[in-house]
Formats: sequence, structure tokens, C-alpha cells
Amino acid sequence: MNFGPIKGNILTILQGGEYSIWHLTNDNLTNLNIKWFAKHKEHLRKYNIMYTNQLLSANYERVLHWTQVGFEKSPRKPGKWWNELIEAVEFNTEIPRTTQNVNPANNITKLQSEAAEKRGQAVVWHNKNELIQGKIYKKPKQAEHPRVQIKHLVNEIIDGEPTSILQACKGCPLSEETATQKAKYNQTGKVKNCITSTDKTGLRLLPTTEICYSSRKNGEKQRRTRSKNDADSLQTFYKQSLNEYGKQKLTWETMDTEFFNENIITAPESLRAAINDIEHTIEGLDNNRSEGMGDNNNNNNNRSEGMEQTETEQIGKKKNKEIHNYPDESIIEYSEPGRSYTYEIIEEGQYPSITYLKYTKGNIFRIPNNYELKTSWGKKKKRQTIKCKIKYIRENPVFWIFYGDDYQDQVKSNKSCSDVANLYAQKTIKKKTRYSGPHLFGLHLEILQQSRDACRRVTVLKPFDNLTPTGQNNRAKQITKSVCNIFNQIAIEKCHPEDNPKLKSIELDIKNKSYQISIGKENTEEIIHKARATVQACDKGQVAREGYRTLASISQDLSREWRVSAERNTITIEMNKFIPISLINLTPLQSDESVNSEIHIDDLEIINNIQESIGKGGRRNIIDILKFLIPNLLKQKILNISNPEIHLRISGDGRNVGRKVKQVMITFAILNNKNNLYYSENHHTIILYPGIEKYEILQVALEQLIIELRTLKEKGLKDHQGREWKIELYFSSDWKFLAICLGLNAANSKYFCPWCEISKEQQGDLSLEWKINKTINNIHQNYKCYRGHIRPAIFDMIPLQNWVPDELHIMLRITDVLWRLVIDELKSRNTWGNKARDVIIEEMKRINVRFHFWLEVGSSTWQYTSLMGQDKLTVLQHFNLSKLFPHSRAIQIRNLWDNFYLLHKAMKDFNTDAKMFSNDTHAWLHQFLNSDFYQASDITPYIHVLVYHIPEMIKIHNHFGLAAFSCSAVEKKNHQQVSHFFKKTTKDGGGGKNGKGRKSAILDILEHENRMLYFYNCNEIESIHLPKRLRIQTE
Repeated sequence: MNFGPIKGNILTILQGGEYSIWHLTNDNLTNLNIKWFAKHKEHLRKYNIMYTNQLLSANYERVLHWTQVGFEKSPRKPGKWWNELIEAVEFNTEIPRTTQNVNPANNITKLQSEAAEKRGQAVVWHNKNELIQGKIYKKPKQAEHPRVQIKHLVNEIIDGEPTSILQACKGCPLSEETATQKAKYNQTGKVKNCITSTDKTGLRLLPTTEICYSSRKNGEKQRRTRSKNDADSLQTFYKQSLNEYGKQKLTWETMDTEFFNENIITAPESLRAAINDIEHTIEGLDNNRSEGMGDNNNNNNNRSEGMEQTETEQIGKKKNKEIHNYPDESIIEYSEPGRSYTYEIIEEGQYPSITYLKYTKGNIFRIPNNYELKTSWGKKKKRQTIKCKIKYIRENPVFWIFYGDDYQDQVKSNKSCSDVANLYAQKTIKKKTRYSGPHLFGLHLEILQQSRDACRRVTVLKPFDNLTPTGQNNRAKQITKSVCNIFNQIAIEKCHPEDNPKLKSIELDIKNKSYQISIGKENTEEIIHKARATVQACDKGQVAREGYRTLASISQDLSREWRVSAERNTITIEMNKFIPISLINLTPLQSDESVNSEIHIDDLEIINNIQESIGKGGRRNIIDILKFLIPNLLKQKILNISNPEIHLRISGDGRNVGRKVKQVMITFAILNNKNNLYYSENHHTIILYPGIEKYEILQVALEQLIIELRTLKEKGLKDHQGREWKIELYFSSDWKFLAICLGLNAANSKYFCPWCEISKEQQGDLSLEWKINKTINNIHQNYKCYRGHIRPAIFDMIPLQNWVPDELHIMLRITDVLWRLVIDELKSRNTWGNKARDVIIEEMKRINVRFHFWLEVGSSTWQYTSLMGQDKLTVLQHFNLSKLFPHSRAIQIRNLWDNFYLLHKAMKDFNTDAKMFSNDTHAWLHQFLNSDFYQASDITPYIHVLVYHIPEMIKIHNHFGLAAFSCSAVEKKNHQQVSHFFKKTTKDGGGGKNGKGRKSAILDILEHENRMLYFYNCNEIESIHLPKRLRIQTE
């Protein structure tokens, strides 16, 4: 019977030998050859391994664990060369052995009688029928005093078993008081450890090895002595030798080598005791069976004696044979007088723990778990083949027999293998035939029993805290495997076969340590899919890398950050092939001392980073983007192949960063997708640069875009499938950006209108009607033909009626005018002071709008908060003007504000009638000028556009509605990207010195845009199926 290594217990450790490793590699007995020996001879020399005998136990039954081999140096873990060597030696019966089958290279015979009188030498001696181990503490000072002082060593106890590790005894009856010098940490002048003495003539050398141990990888290493003989083996050997040879007065001197070899102990005493108990049980069973047979035959003694003699003769004649080359080959031929079987082992199985192990009737054969084989018997014409299977379910074995051409039929029994064999006989043969269950299942095969025994390990369950990290992980895995087995068994009973239930993961806590264990093979596609969905979520929510890493550190459900980054890079590289990104050098053109009137972003870090990025721009080809988008737009039925026309809207926005810098963005949107234009991801960035909104810079930055737009206008677009599309172009932005692109003067100039030829002096003349009377063709041919145009139009391929003002900025700027006029009127009434300011602040608090007044340094003019769009609408609707003005005046202003609010709503309404809207705007302008305090000079360009040109735009673009030309989504996109990407960039726009630093924020933004296009076509988030979370209460 073979026993694996017990942790902490080294069995009989060997040293030296007869058959060398060199001979093993030269005799062609294994896969190892002379090249292997030449490659690894340094390893063998380092660890003093020369002979195959050193690797085998004293009775050649097994190979030793790598920690048990008797070399002086112990590697931290076995290498590949060690595993190859052990594989070559294990189960190799061709390796030469001694005639007595006793390995001569064992350490018991190394107990030499001549002990060197050297301090620290490990020795062993006997005292009162006990073996004592220790190290020489002091040699005798005088020859007439032959007694030697020895430091007593005992075997360290782990899990109730003595190990081969030797540690100092803390005190026992052998201890003798020993004096020593007083020192800092020993003021008593006495040795603390157990010191004893003995006659040096009774000492023998104790083979030991010194090995370094450390509980931590980088911790301080501690050298500990380990005996090369098992403690139980030495004690048992000595006791047995005294009992067996007591009459001969056995001493160390009479214990020669032959005696040692005949009494080698190869297992701890606790294990041998368990074996003896099993042997006694089997003997008792045999005796009971013999007694039972004798009782049944008391009526005919003579016949019993005759039968006993006959049975004895028959037993002697029986020859049961097992022919096999197992485990190299899975076929086992078995024969005995009268029958023979052929077995094909599919799954060897293993014996459960002693607690759950079951036996066949009469406790003859052990029943394994997870055991499966094919059994054949009979002659050729009537040969039968079945498939047998045993599996423990709820701690009891269940037996199956599968039969038929494809093993489609089956019988099953929870009782015994013989019962299922009888059920099989009843199903297949009408005659009353009985089969032997153990023979059909091959439970009697000795080779399988030996193989299962060889795989078993004697384990002692330790507390979880006493396990190494690897041991803790292994225990969690073992629990998971057991749960999986239970799940599979219950799933068979509780689920329909087509349900295909799968246990994918388990979460458990062991001793306050949490585990989340995945089950089965890793689903690579699912992992990639989840990581890409995470990339999409982070890009959409603009979650920074550090932020996601922090989130992933507190949740195992989230993909690891390194995997998400890898997938982000993969998508970016893939999309950059479809839509390349190119850089624009704008450095010579960046010179301007103008100051932003309104600051949108005041973060100092963003301001510094964007200033250092000035001069670097990026662009993408609008044609590449359109070709990428068309397939999905057709799939969503936004585009129609029967009406192949695409309406492209170009927009621009400059985000004020600090007082002198802007982040300028040019985008396009597809107006065919009018229901989703308020989402910023449907506005695709094509030009991006930090700097200023200036005609000369835009002309250079937009040079390639102008060529592309002109090509689209004249020739249309041919997609990847060869379909041709007609392109209609539009433009929308705030007034400043629109005027620059049209080559027009500023809004405060005399001739300010992009659509008509009105002058400042004519704004108050309500008898005049202004229509769109300019054309882009005239501007293209001679821009000076219209007063106010000082440069050629940049987008001269877009018809002027398709240059649509932004309804958002109309609302914002007119609201600013109405609020400014209220402040001016308070000043003209001499009611402007601290009281009025306090009233305004209190009223703003009431309607939940943040508003403050302040005085700038060196100025006596009060400044106030510039409100955002929604706050302006709130003030327009709910501010109580009666707290600032007399009742009649407050009502007059309130009516003006309310009517403008209604105009704003009508302007955004898709169903607004253009003629009715024109009448309402003219009526509102009359109301504005009849408000006593308001004059023609208070009419701004936006008021002019609202009254005279917006009605025309509503009529011209009634298919889309003016809401489709709102720039709020573009401004939101620009603000988010500046706040996110320039918060994490480096100097020089990320380029670093000589362009070798991290990539610029401009490239980051455009690559982010490319990834959003990828997710536009492949929405990974929508295809994620989250599991349904349930909770149950257990007792």
C-alpha cells in the first residue's frame, strides 16, 4: 500500500545509491537522453543528486516528494527539470533493484557509531528504552570525563503528528541545570534550553539537513534542522528491535546493516495504526464468515469436511488474471475459470473520504465516485457491451448501466451494483439470468484499486488562518467544486433537459475573507464584449481612467482597468484605419490680444493646459465619417435609399477658456435624424483647435473641409456599396461665428445683417419690411457688392437661406437685453441702490437662481452674474417685477416678457405657422417700442432677426423646424470635452519635448469621437444582459 507525503513528515529519506542518473539517460529506459543530462547536470550537481535510488522510497514503492530528497540545499520550488526527472523514474520497473527489493540508500543505516565530538553535531542515543535526539553542546574538557553535554531536540508537532523538523526542548525530566556566562539578555547565568549529558560511547550520528524557512517571501530567513529519518520510524524501529531481540541483549553495536534493512519503517505510526485496524477488521470479517459456514454445516460433519477439502483444492487451482498496461492504456483484460471480461476505463474515479465511503455487500469492495467504464463479455456472436457508471448523490452511490447500439437505454439503482445488474438482465434477457454486479462494474480489479490508493493523500484539515495563501485559495476552490457537483445533481432533478442550467460563479466568505470564483472555461468573447461595453460607458460618461480604476477596485463585477484600456486601444486603432486623424499646424497664425467678454471655463489647470496647446489642431474627413455612418442610418430607416438625399448641417462653437483663449470646434450633423439632434453624440467633430475665432485661422483650419464640402455639393457622395447620395448643406452657429464665416462685419457695425441690407439707422422704422435679399452667389463672385461684407465667405457653397440663426442664442441675447433694460430703468428712476440689489438677490433665491452682485477692483460699476440658459428662462417666467416697480409698470414689463417667452416657445415648435409668427413678432416689436423707456436704439441684431427673418426661416425649413438648428448640443459637447480632456493633458498639448511625450488632448478628443462612431454602429451596452438578482433566506 502506497502513501503520499504527509505535510511536515518526511518519511525515510535516502542518500547515495547504485544506479546513476547518467546511466538512466544513456540506457534509453525513458524519454530522457544524454542531451537532457548535459543540459541539467548543473542542477543535479547543485543538489547532490546522482542516483535514481535517491528518488525512491526504501521499498521502491513510490517516488519521494521534492522536499524529502536528502540533499543539503533545498530549492524554494521544484523546476521543470525536476518534474521531468520524476516522471521518468516513477512507475519505471526497468530501473535495476537489489535482489531483496530493499533500497540500500536509506538513512537508517547511516546511524554511524563513531560520533564526531564537534559542537553542533546532530546525534541520537537511547535512554530508558527511548531514542533521544540532540546536538552536541559542549565537548568534555578532560579525557577522564567522557560525558558530553547535549542540547535536547524534539520533533515539532504539526496537526497532531511529529514532523522531521527539530526544535529545542523547553524543559523535560532529562534537563540538567547548566551554568553559562551572564549576558544582557540572560542575567541568571543558566542555560534556558534543555541541556542533558550522556556517555559519548553511546552516541550515533543523526543524518540531518539544514534548510532555510520563511513565512514571508521577503522575510528574514531562518535556518532550521530537519532530520532525514521520520520520528515515528526511529521510535518504532527501536521498540520493535528491543522486543524481538531482547533475549539477545540487542545494542547499537549488534544492529548491523542487514538488521536495519529488514526493519525499515516507511510510514508514521498513526498511519500504521490505521492500517492495522483495517487488517484486524478484515480478519474479523473472515473469521465470522468461516464461523457462519461452520454453523450451517453442523448436521453433516463428514460432508462438511469433504467439501472443505474440495473447496481448498479448487481455490488453489483458481488463477485470476489481469492483463493490462494501465494507466498508459485504458483496456484491462480479466479472466477467471468460467468467465472473462474486457474493460475500457473511461473515468477511473476516486474513493470518497472515510466518512462517506460505501462498500459492496459484505464489505468486500470499496465503491468509488465518478467512476465510468465500458464492459464487454461473451463470445463473438453473443458478445454484450454496456457502459457502467457510479456517482455519489447526497453521500450515497447511484449505479447506472447504459445499453443499446448507442447506449440510448439505461437502468438505474440506488441499492447496489448487483441490483442494477439484475435490472439489466430483466430488460435484455427473458430467461432468469443473473450477473455479478462487482464484475460488471470492475470493482474487483486490483490495478484500479491500487491506482486510486496511489492518488489518495492523507490530509488533516487545518484552520483556515493556518493555511498559506495558496492553501486558502485551494480550499475555496475545493468547496466550489463540491457545490458544482451538488448543483449538477439537483439540476437533473429540478430542471428540464432543454433548460441547460449552468453555474457560472460562486461568492463565499471564509473566515472574513471573500472569494468570487468563476466556474468553467473563460468565455473570451463575453469578457471582450463586457470590456467594450465598459469602454462605451466610460466614453459616454467621460469617466477618467483613475476614476474607473478606483471603481473597479471595489467591485469584482467590473472589468479590470487594464483589460478596458486594452480594448479601448484596440477600438481606437481599428477606427483610426476607417477614419484617419490628421494634425493642423496653426502656430504662425495665433496672435490676438482680444479679451473674452464672457468666461465659460475658469479652471486654472485647464486654462494653462489649453494655452500650451495653442497652435496644434486636428481634423477628420467628413466623407470618411459619412461613409461609416450610412449603413446604420439605413438600418434605422433614418435614410431612405428610394430618396437618396442627405441634409448636412455644419456648426461651429468657440468655448471661452479664461479671458483670452477659446476652444474652437467645427461639427456636422445629419438633419435627417432630426429627432435625435439634441444628443451631443449626434454632432460629429471634424475640426478642433485651441486658439481664437479669427477669419485667417479658420480659413487655414477649414481649407480641406471646404474642398470636401464643395465636392459633396457638386458631385454628391458614393458610399461603400456604390450607392450615390445627393448632399444638401446648411450652416448654424451663434452670431459671431456665423459673421466670421460669412466675411461680415461685427454685430455692432452699421451694416450688421447677414440676410438683408438694413442699417442701424433703419431699425426703428417699422414701416419698412425686411426680407432675405442677399445671395451666396453674389457674395462668392464679389463680396463687396453688399455693404458690411469685408472678406469672402468661407462656406460659399451653402445657400444663404440655409444659414440659419441659432434659436438658443436668440433667446439668450434678447433675454440679456430685457434684463439690462430693467437695471437701466431702475438707475434712471434713482431707485438703484443696496435696497434694490437686496430685493433682486432675495427674489432670485425665491425662484432658485444663483445670482450675485459685486464691485470689481478700481471700478464703481456693479457687476452681476451672467445667467445660464435655463436660469434666464426661469427669471423670464417667474421673477416678481412688482417688488422693483410700481404696479402698472410691473404689469407692462411682465406682459412684454411673457409675450417674448411665448415667441420663444413658438419658434421651437415644429407646427408653428410662419405667417402667424410674423404677425406676433411685429406686434411684440411695437409693444417693445411703446414701453415708454425703450427706444429704437435698444433694438439689437437678434431682435431684428427674430422679427423679420425667423418667420422666413420657419417657412423655408418647415420640414425640420428651427429646433433642428439649435447649437445647444454643440456647446455642451465642446464644454464637456474641454473640461474632461484638458484636465488630464500635459505640456505642449501632450506632445512633450520633440513630440515624444504623451499624445495631445486634441488627438484624445478626436480618437474619442472615433470610438463614439464605433459604438454608434455597435452598441455594446444595449446587448449586455444583466442577470436577475434574487435573494433567499436560509435557516
